Amino acid sequence: MFRRGSFVCTVNTTGAPVRIPVPGRLLLTSAGADPQVVDGEAVLAADSTDWWAV
Repeated sequence: MFRRGSFVCTVNTTGAPVRIPVPGRLLLTSAGADPQVVDGEAVLAADSTDWWAV
């Protein structure tokens, strides 16, 4: 995960879903569907990148 100004980029380079704290409002995802949110955590799809506004 890296932050640049008001944007955060999260990258999951593994072959399995990964849970992270929701960093902000989702702007764009490379996965076919938005990440699931469970108990305040986003479930990032395998081999995906997501961009967030903070």
